[in-house]
Amino acid sequence: MRRELVVFLVILAVVLIVGLGGRSLILNFAVNQIKGMFPGYDVSIGSADIRNTDMLAIADIVVKKDDAIRYRIKSVEINFSPFSLFTKVIPKVAVKDARLKFNSPDKNLKDLIEYPVAKPGKGFIARSVVISNLMVSVDTADWQLSAGVNGNITAGKEMTYKAEIELGYFDLAFLAKGLNVAEKVELSGRLKGSLSLGGQNLKVTYIKGDFVIYPDPSNVEGKLVIKDGEFLKKLAENTKQPLSVIEEGFKNYNFTRGTLRISRDAESILFHILLDGAKGERDLTVALHGF
Repeated sequence: MRRELVVFLVILAVVLIVGLGGRSLILNFAVNQIKGMFPGYDVSIGSADIRNTDMLAIADIVVKKDDAIRYRIKSVEINFSPFSLFTKVIPKVAVKDARLKFNSPDKNLKDLIEYPVAKPGKGFIARSVVISNLMVSVDTADWQLSAGVNGNITAGKEMTYKAEIELGYFDLAFLAKGLNVAEKVELSGRLKGSLSLGGQNLKVTYIKGDFVIYPDPSNVEGKLVIKDGEFLKKLAENTKQPLSVIEEGFKNYNFTRGTLRISRDAESILFHILLDGAKGERDLTVALHGF
């Protein structure tokens, strides 16, 4: 009996040492990892401490590069176990109240985005990442938008995710540029609304969006001009109208209001657009296949 008690106490002591020592090591690792992931950036961390027996919190993280890129995160909470240091597995990471800002009217967004640099060797794996109150602001040569995001990602045998996006505004004039279809479509106006989506791995399993389309504040009307002959031809076939009527209808169409609804149908994502203007309504649906 005494032998079993000694063995138990030894095991308990090892667990406590690993727990206390591991917490400090994980905390230092997390702080150094954040700073090392952004070479060439100014990185500051307000505080880092262990709040509970299984949670460390890093607060007031600011990552910036000139005036063009700024990441500000109010809090990152990392849940761990005494053995996380050895298994390299973190059960949960919560990112709260983050602000991402990209401000460079002379550059494209893709030229500004730089992914964090991972250090060599095996890093930690987070089984679950929860994002709360993420705000994104973009003002570049090809995109202008403001959006709020809430969501989570769970990693296991399959990666699952879901997100809620609240779009404050999106300048439609930049949509054609961003999608590289400026030669086929001319569009002006703004978009706001909400989008819910979820999926597994790279497959979107559900999506639902409801948006309002309205003119830019500096203009009385928005504009939609479709110059893609093949698209107009298919639209004429689907609506059983003469091609000349369809071409005239989208030759120079101005609208005062509209809606966009996004949904899923079998293997396609549907974009249902309804616009209203002095020349009447325009109703069209665009399908993206392979999702």
